[in-house]
Amino acid sequence: MRSRLFVLAISAVVAPAASAVAQQPEVHTRQQIEQMVATFTERYIKQDATGIATMFTKDAVRVSSAAPAVGRQAVEEIFKAQFKAGTITLT
Repeated sequence: MRSRLFVLAISAVVAPAASAVAQQPEVHTRQQIEQMVATFTERYIKQDATGIATMFTKDAVRVSSAAPAVGRQAVEEIFKAQFKAGTITLT
């Protein structure tokens, strides 16, 4: 009986603590995503194709309805062309 009570008492303390620890990476991940969105938005508004391209990996594949862009350089060129043509707007 005592051992059951002990296990129950430990569970009551450990479960909420474990839950709080498990949520910390989720909060950190959310902050990272929000920072990336803010950075992308800032660079997009400035029409900084080079800055945007640095956010992609060297072997990135950007898929669009026109054609896929493979590699960071191709992504940069696509954004440059879109900014020059004025085909993308951020509202």
